[in-house]
Amino acid sequence: MTIAERQAREAHDRENPWRQMNERRRPGLMCNLMIQDRAGHHDTERLYVEMDLGKWWDVDANSPVYHNVLNWRAAYITMSKEVRDARLRRYEEGLRS
Repeated sequence: MTIAERQAREAHDRENPWRQMNERRRPGLMCNLMIQDRAGHHDTERLYVEMDLGKWWDVDANSPVYHNVLNWRAAYITMSKEVRDARLRRYEEGLRS
């Protein structure tokens, strides 16, 4: 990582800090998650959205997240309810087939 990349990453972290799970989120707000697994605590570079079911959803893989989620930070992108519902239907159809 170059100095410029590190400085950009630090600026991003200052502007967009990690938040506790109990802090309120806008419906459909896409987020980065900090998860805990066997490797320890780490953030993923993927985007996630909290579905109305109260579960986190991996936007790239179109599947639920089963990891222990510790913190979140906003990616400042919002997914509409219609798109969330369509993704959920597509996932459920894939399970049935």
